[in-house]
Amino acid sequence: MKPVTGLIFLVLLFFVIHQTILQAPVAQAQAAPVGRQLLGGWRLAEDFARGAIAIDFDTMRLWMVGSQGRPNAIVEYNLPAMGTGTDVNAWPRVDPVRVIPGWWPAEEGYANGLIFWRGKLWVAPRVFYDTTNGGGTPLTIYAEDGETMAFPLLTRQKFSGFVKRGPGLDPYLGSGGYESGQGTQSGPSLASLSGQRLIEYGWPAFPGANLEYWNERAPREPNYFLTGHVDDWVAWEPRLINGVLEGRWASDHIFAGGLVLPEGIVYWPWMGTGEMNYGWQSYPSFSAPGMGRTYTYRYDPSTYQLIDYTQQPGFGIWGVAGQELGPDGKIYLTHVNQWQGNSPYSVDAALKVYSSIGTPPPPPPPTPIKGDINLDHIVNSIDYSILNADWFTINSRSDLNSDGLVNAIDYSILNANWFRTW
Repeated sequence: MKPVTGLIFLVLLFFVIHQTILQAPVAQAQAAPVGRQLLGGWRLAEDFARGAIAIDFDTMRLWMVGSQGRPNAIVEYNLPAMGTGTDVNAWPRVDPVRVIPGWWPAEEGYANGLIFWRGKLWVAPRVFYDTTNGGGTPLTIYAEDGETMAFPLLTRQKFSGFVKRGPGLDPYLGSGGYESGQGTQSGPSLASLSGQRLIEYGWPAFPGANLEYWNERAPREPNYFLTGHVDDWVAWEPRLINGVLEGRWASDHIFAGGLVLPEGIVYWPWMGTGEMNYGWQSYPSFSAPGMGRTYTYRYDPSTYQLIDYTQQPGFGIWGVAGQELGPDGKIYLTHVNQWQGNSPYSVDAALKVYSSIGTPPPPPPPTPIKGDINLDHIVNSIDYSILNADWFTINSRSDLNSDGLVNAIDYSILNANWFRTW
């Protein structure tokens, strides 16, 4: 094979693999956070959306950080009645009603966190590859009407995001993760509006000759390894500590922030598993294609100590990009790359709604009784009139036994259920 031909072959091979991954179906298992059930949701049309969200629950307006094709823009939606069940493709499609140009300074970067708070929309920005002062630029958040709040004691890269407590309540600040200089934080972060740091990890590039920096990164499962099994800033090799194999936070990341819930202060980071390599920058946390996983991290709301972390099955390989907490305790999570909107690939977000703690899932919809042709929950003369109008036709609405013809058999079924309700 000639060199040029070989190069073309490799380019085509990469394209085929990349598109195959994008078209790969999302896992059908629809698991929910512990103690909650998936109730339903909406399909949000916006290809490749970043996915951070804010909701005004009084008006059911939704704002979401747009795609890379809409740099520094927010898209607005009006949410109709929620789709129910676990089939994303059966939920209502919602298209943007407005695109809002970014109102924060361009040098502040992209919108990492979004919140509807004090009657208006706020953004917490973050910068790609912020190397100025080691990423130590102070955090400022910006309201759509021009109001700003500065936090000179908090660095933008570590604490850019909102940890929400519910409508009408002041949020915390925080997010977490590092990937390619985004956060300079090896674990979740949390701070109060007064600037007090409540959860914070360091970012040592190496664990130290005697593992003296090992605990400066957040714990994680040891289900990964480095190409060549050599420590670097991307990740550290898992270690046996007191006979137990432990892992530490790698180039994992959290988008937008987290939520304060009855079960704790909760974050949903994306984590690379399996082999990790800086060369895989197109996939979550530098893991091999298809190997990214979503985890749930819980912290005690009083001591801010880590309670536990668990892999979140059923969330797919692309994870959670936005979070909201409703007035009734339900949680709203934006899952990216869930369905096909205007693209031939599954690259649009779904907003999934999970029940309050202890709330049972909604009952399944009742099954219509054979013969209730107009679906008014009773078999009566109205249904008979419809069947009579369809007599000896192939109209499926009155073909109660689905044999391709409306006839005496269908009348017998209707007659057997006369005046029955459902």
